[in-house]
Amino acid sequence: MYEIPAPILVDLHPCRIGHTYLTQRYLLTRDPQPYCDDCLVSLTMRHLLVECPSLTDSRHRYLYRCRGILAAPYDLRRCGA
Repeated sequence: MYEIPAPILVDLHPCRIGHTYLTQRYLLTRDPQPYCDDCLVSLTMRHLLVECPSLTDSRHRYLYRCRGILAAPYDLRRCGA
């Protein structure tokens, strides 16, 4: 298994728990909750990284390239976000 550098872990942790500015900004600014433009469901990290059909090509191109490195501690399919 690969040793994941600390800066990468720091960047991945908010994505894993679902607390990112993109998905949580509405709580700070009192704007309406964001929705996926294509699916019309709540915009969550889980939706962006796992569920959204319009992002399938991007997921295969970028996310699954790192599967061997990130699979064990950062299995995004089980993410609670």
